[in-house]
Amino acid sequence: MTQEGGIALWVKWRGKWRACIQCYPSDCSSATVRAMPTYSKKTYVVVFFPNSRTYSWVDLEYACHITESPEPLAFGTHQSGRDAVENLDLPKHHMLRVLAANMLDISDRLPIKVFPEYAQNVNAWKTFANQAVESKEYSDVSKMLVKLFGVRNVTF
Repeated sequence: MTQEGGIALWVKWRGKWRACIQCYPSDCSSATVRAMPTYSKKTYVVVFFPNSRTYSWVDLEYACHITESPEPLAFGTHQSGRDAVENLDLPKHHMLRVLAANMLDISDRLPIKVFPEYAQNVNAWKTFANQAVESKEYSDVSKMLVKLFGVRNVTF
């Protein structure tokens, strides 16, 4: 896999071929990582399905490169499948959005007194949400949290 993203693949899923992106386990939820198959005679990789926005483990025996044209397809055409996996950073961007949304959800449940004065401002949270959507790395989100809560002397 490349450093920027994953590899575009066709995966045979329930008898039909679907376009997906092979990604790093760090770019998926902890539930997906915990669900890793333990059968040692096969090679499993984690993939992201852009149409359903889900992660799953698949056996490499049932995968082929996106340039091939396997039949039958689960839906659409070969070109529409290739278009769906054009952005190889999609799994990471999806996980960053989920992470930011979960942080905002947690912050809504906490009492306002828990936050420093700056973080009690609605505009601060709006700025955080906008920057989180545009972030490219997990460290960007953590730097925004440090800024939001006014924590000093933290290095990444």
